[in-house]
Amino acid sequence: EAARQLGEWRGRHDRAEMAVRLFRWLNRTAEPAANLDAAIDQYLSDASWADWARHKLLAGDEPETVSRSYRRLFDLVTIRREHENREFVRLLAAATAADQSGSRTIPVECVLARVVAPLARKVPAGVLVVVMDGMSWAVFRELSPDLAKHGWLEWTPVDVSFFGCALAALPSITSFSRASLLCGSLVSGGQAAEKRGFEEHDELRAAGKSSFPPVLFHKDDIGASGGDLAEAVRLEIRNSNRKVVGTVVNVVDDSLEGPEQLAIRWSLDQVPVIRALLSEARDAGRVVILLSDHGHVLDQGSKLNRRHDASDRWRRVEVDKPPSGDELVVAGHRVLAEDQCFISPTTESLRYTPNRRQGYHGGLTPQECLTPISVIAP
Repeated sequence: EAARQLGEWRGRHDRAEMAVRLFRWLNRTAEPAANLDAAIDQYLSDASWADWARHKLLAGDEPETVSRSYRRLFDLVTIRREHENREFVRLLAAATAADQSGSRTIPVECVLARVVAPLARKVPAGVLVVVMDGMSWAVFRELSPDLAKHGWLEWTPVDVSFFGCALAALPSITSFSRASLLCGSLVSGGQAAEKRGFEEHDELRAAGKSSFPPVLFHKDDIGASGGDLAEAVRLEIRNSNRKVVGTVVNVVDDSLEGPEQLAIRWSLDQVPVIRALLSEARDAGRVVILLSDHGHVLDQGSKLNRRHDASDRWRRVEVDKPPSGDELVVAGHRVLAEDQCFISPTTESLRYTPNRRQGYHGGLTPQECLTPISVIAP
């Protein structure tokens, strides 16, 4: 009983701290982003923290008056964040049409070549790549302090402050963006294509011995019982000849299928499969590279914007269904939808599918399109 009460009070303390931080954030003035790079910098250094904080406000059991105050604060913060979302979407659409991705991001299809392969060549024991499908920057902001508490430190390049972030393929759905990430090129496909593309990736293969090419494990390969990893996964992580081992963890993306009232605290205790993978990597001396294919937006009262035969957050361009005031047409080389164009909301609060869930992805907001690249070592 005492432990339960302690956990409850700790949660209330954390929410109160978030509320104070958000109140200060609201009273600061922010210059509008002049270009995509500025919008990305603004999101990474500022708005991604606000996204983490605002969604934690609604996860508690405070007295009614406190809960109403938190909801009012959440609404005020969301109004400002939605304004920033619209600016980001406009800038990203323009950059996509011009075949640009900004200098502050790495296109998701280039992450293996630019980040994973160079590290695999330098680290004697090799690397463990953990792709957390659907992990947004807000989720990473919450998970990161817990990684530090468990003895994991983030590496950064000597010439810049961090490795940067990845820009999802468009639309930001798994079959486009995860396939592009794991294959190293803009492609669409499922697990078979991802496994083949990862294991045949030229730069990854060149990082190790030809007799021990990269290997990739998906959800069912890793093990179905949380921290109890499959023996094949443990053996490959421990195999010093295998310089690149990849894993795909679906815990974040799977959580979006649940009810929208669900409140999740992202920590290693809540994600035992990550804790088990990190433990094996620590014992093997591997550096861990945390990646994501796309992020997501959470449902906090989303509205259905006309039912379409579409994904949650994007739809095809059709002559008889032009974009509304809260939608935008996006076209360009990095668009993998039919005819290399699609329509997406400019706000986080719209969806195209009828059933409400915990969250959605496929759109153009920074929550969906900007994903973490984190290199950690014990």
